[in-house]
Amino acid sequence: MTSHLRSQCGGIHVQYTPQFAWPAGYTGKPGSDLTDTRQRGFRSWRQGSQRRLYSGWPNLFCWRTVSLEPNSFLFLTSSSVADLLYPHGGTGGGLHVVAHVEECGASAHGSGRKHTVIGLSSWVPPLLLVTWLQACSCPTWALWQSFKEHLVSNDGRVIDFHTPARHSTSEGQAYALFMALVDNDQEYFDKLLRWTENNLAQGDLKARLPAWQWGQKADDSWGVIDPNSASDADLWLAYTLAEAGRLWQRPKLISLARSLARRILLEETVRLPGLGLMLLPGKEGFVLQTDRWRLNPSYLPLQLLRRLEQLTPGNGWQEILNNTLTMLQASRSGFIPDWILFDEKHGFLPDHESGSRGSYDAIRVYLWAGMLHPEDPARTTLLNLLAPMADLIAERGAPPQTIDTKTNRASGLGPAGFSAALLPLLKSLHHSRWISKLQNQAAELSGHPDYYYDQVLALFALGWMEGRYRFGPQGHLLPRWESSCTAAADPS
Repeated sequence: MTSHLRSQCGGIHVQYTPQFAWPAGYTGKPGSDLTDTRQRGFRSWRQGSQRRLYSGWPNLFCWRTVSLEPNSFLFLTSSSVADLLYPHGGTGGGLHVVAHVEECGASAHGSGRKHTVIGLSSWVPPLLLVTWLQACSCPTWALWQSFKEHLVSNDGRVIDFHTPARHSTSEGQAYALFMALVDNDQEYFDKLLRWTENNLAQGDLKARLPAWQWGQKADDSWGVIDPNSASDADLWLAYTLAEAGRLWQRPKLISLARSLARRILLEETVRLPGLGLMLLPGKEGFVLQTDRWRLNPSYLPLQLLRRLEQLTPGNGWQEILNNTLTMLQASRSGFIPDWILFDEKHGFLPDHESGSRGSYDAIRVYLWAGMLHPEDPARTTLLNLLAPMADLIAERGAPPQTIDTKTNRASGLGPAGFSAALLPLLKSLHHSRWISKLQNQAAELSGHPDYYYDQVLALFALGWMEGRYRFGPQGHLLPRWESSCTAAADPS
């Protein structure tokens, strides 16, 4: 008997034929239970590779894409419904799956690198004894691997080596946690979270916001340099904890996210007269006078605000989102400044320190907007507002380093991270002509793996461009590894 299953997940082609034996030389170690309820309790064993492979059910199973090292094995056993008929826990014969995995891009005329053999023993009727899979695996996230190798210590500290104190920030920790979630690496996520909580929050993120800066002090000791908070990092941290808890089914992370979200509202927001509730950049230092406040437009990704409104509904996140849109629309030129003042009498004004300059902070506004879901209610408004940046790139051939948002005068050449950060905006505006040019500019990052800020901009932008993740219309994270698959029988 021969049949085929075609999955919508990763272009996987499945064919099953009779066979009984396991491959010789299996010496794998038990792995951890998968936590996605749709996986029906699959357990994994690994040999020679640290990558996990995800399988599922219905209609036999759904096979997730995976990257494995050559000459390695990965086995799965299922505690599926069939265990009711064969209650031996998957310890003997049954459905044995062997997968031959090739890299994406392989074809009949090319030589995709052959990765591994993969086995699965599942208690199903012996009618289906062996499944041979031929799959196109998606490549390892090389940029994230390089980031971890060059910028993260063994204990989970993200280091900016281009600062005198070789400091770490709550921003860097939050960004790295998000990337670990996108990469579906719980072990690495937990390591980053441990360092963050122990060193930036005195061991308890439920009790306090993390300090924004940690590093080498003037007396050569190491510790918190500045105990003030950074609300953008706190937003990303609360969001990532909530989504990690949801996707990995870890309720404690969701509880921690709620506590952090409530503390952000308690300690980092202010009610601006004539505007309403707004997020300050940190706990201290941003109330300049009794009638003037300093704000940072790049600290407020709308995706995150939408998700936090769902996490703690009715607490003010929707109002902050609405006021963020009002702030962005105050820049009628379409170019966003790094910092902006709000004055009780005059509304939004140029910042007293940076003036109307838009540069290293503001670049993130274009990045966040470009990654909004097509059904986000604010997307069309923001894309129309920010379209002048795409027009400027078409005129100059590359993003500028600085824009005077009052005169629209551009100067300098933006670093490679800027080119990467603008790719989602160009894609969302359908400026396909310039995407490949900016991708080539972004490729220069490979020669500077220790440039922290450029690298994080590229991780967000290129990860999104490669389809490693998306944001849902209500801000939920949609990582590629989480997307459900349905396999339909196709007799042949």
